[in-house]
Amino acid sequence: MNRESQLFQWAMVPAALLMAGLLAFSLARLRHDDPALAGLRPTPAPPPRHAAADQTRRHFGWPDEAVRQPMTQLANPFFTLAIQAAPPPPPPAPPPPPATRTVSVTYRGYFETSAGLRRAVVQVDDRQLLVARGEIVVASFAVAEIELRHLSLTNTAGASVRGEFSKPVPVEIPAQ
Repeated sequence: MNRESQLFQWAMVPAALLMAGLLAFSLARLRHDDPALAGLRPTPAPPPRHAAADQTRRHFGWPDEAVRQPMTQLANPFFTLAIQAAPPPPPPAPPPPPATRTVSVTYRGYFETSAGLRRAVVQVDDRQLLVARGEIVVASFAVAEIELRHLSLTNTAGASVRGEFSKPVPVEIPAQ
């Protein structure tokens, strides 16, 4: 090696020390508040708008402030209003209520008074009734006949139901 290249290596030592000193100085300044920056104040508020500008904004329906949203903060930078998804389908309409409902009528027996009047014990779903001939049991169904083993019911339309002792009979009535 020649003498010049050896001098060049030794000349780099002070340059490296100078750079390390500048780095240490700048790191030390980052840790502490700078008194030169303490006197700075926030930017002043913008001057008030002219009354004519406010009147023009109200007349044309313009917003007071325009909100600008940079494209980088959107979920998708390729956003467009030209292509939109179809609106969701309307919820299905509820089914119409049934026109009729079914009740269970069970003939539980009868008793006869001393005057010869028969009264039947009839169970409609979970309630028990004591009815005579011609009285209404459920909806428009009335008692037509009371016998030892059978009970006959008829309605105003002429439909009849015959129930046996202790056997439930489904009767279709108008829904209410």
